[in-house]
Amino acid sequence: MSARRVAVAVGVVAILVAAAWSVPRLGRLKAAFRHAVRITPDAPPVDYLCYFPVAEGIDLVEEHRQAPKAESPADRVRVLVTELGRGPATTGSLPVLPEDAAPRTVFLASDGTAYIDFPRSTLEQSLGPREEFLLIRAIARTLIRNCPEVRSFVFLADGAPTDNLVMHFPARGKYILPRTRPSGKK
Repeated sequence: MSARRVAVAVGVVAILVAAAWSVPRLGRLKAAFRHAVRITPDAPPVDYLCYFPVAEGIDLVEEHRQAPKAESPADRVRVLVTELGRGPATTGSLPVLPEDAAPRTVFLASDGTAYIDFPRSTLEQSLGPREEFLLIRAIARTLIRNCPEVRSFVFLADGAPTDNLVMHFPARGKYILPRTRPSGKK
């Protein structure tokens, strides 16, 4: 055999060994990137409505946000919750999440349930019952206005169900979103 044929044979064997070694890792890599936010390239930003609590009471104020257009409802949920984590730009409004908090992943089940997976450290922030209530309410109102496909949402902590959001509200169940919008009239 010539030296050239030996080199080609060794190269082919090396490629086959590398491919066989990477196949199991490829599945994990695909799983890791499967939930990355897909946005429409070169599309102009989309106007979303996000809701933040006022400093006193339990009212929410709407705030227009420009964010990338998401390609799927799950991606839109992730974009919106990330926007909520950026906090309000309006004076007199309060943030609902710790600064720059963003979900690890968002899954949208076929029944319209959005599973919002936060790092456990985000959900372990010291929040009182009012703040927890306002967090749930702000996410619910934001999803109602921007994601008609979402019927309910569930919080996860590091990919696992969590018994309580922090301490005050049960988080293992679904938070059901009402499909009718409040009219503002009594």
